[in-house]
Amino acid sequence: MTLQLRQIEIPVQSSLRSQHQLTNENGIKMAKLDLSEKQIAFLADSGINFDFAEMSEDDLVDLEEQVGDLLVLSGLDESYDDNDIGKQARAILE
Repeated sequence: MTLQLRQIEIPVQSSLRSQHQLTNENGIKMAKLDLSEKQIAFLADSGINFDFAEMSEDDLVDLEEQVGDLLVLSGLDESYDDNDIGKQARAILE
C-alpha cells in the first residue's frame, strides 16, 4: 500500500518554519504542507477542520496552534511521552 500525500502550498508573507517554506516559479514565498489522507482524517476526527484547498497563511498558523494544543492537552501520557494522539499530532507538526 502506497501512502499518498496531499501537497498543499500556501502564499505567505511572514517567516514560518524554514522547512515549510519554498519560493514558487513567480518568486512568491509559499508554505508547503504535506498531509496524508489519514492525517487529514485524524485532524477532522479531532475537531480540527480546514478547507485545505483554500488555506491562507493565517489558517496555517491556526492549524499549527490547534495541533500543538491537541498534542499538549491530549497527546501525552502520564510520563509525558507521546501517546497515539501525540505521535500523530507531532508527525503533522514536523
